[in-house]
Amino acid sequence: MPTCEKSFSEIRAKLWDDIKLSEWVRGFFRSHLTSNIHSDLHQMAKITVLYYSAAMTATKLTTETFALPDDGLKLSDLATLIASRHPNTGIDRVLVGTRWSVNGEMIYDRDSFVLKGGEEVTVIPRLTGG
Repeated sequence: MPTCEKSFSEIRAKLWDDIKLSEWVRGFFRSHLTSNIHSDLHQMAKITVLYYSAAMTATKLTTETFALPDDGLKLSDLATLIASRHPNTGIDRVLVGTRWSVNGEMIYDRDSFVLKGGEEVTVIPRLTGG
């Protein structure tokens, strides 16, 4: 009959240590990795674009979120970004002559206005009819 070199209490203590270590490792990775991923996502600069009228019809959306590059995005480049996200919808034609508002304020010089993140941009298509 083979003899056991370790007592039951030694084996139990070793297993308990292994369980505690694996719980610590899981907890460490769960808290550190997920918190870093979530904080990176939350720190990424984003804007919210509101669509009305023909822009809403073309995109089939009322709102949309865009991530911005680290150095921001000129408002004049936003139309190109929107059109690239919605190809073959006619949004490119809708955006010609469109007015833009940022956080409720009309922007007339789109080339000099840089979006940094956190803004709410409203797409205001030109109105037609009589």
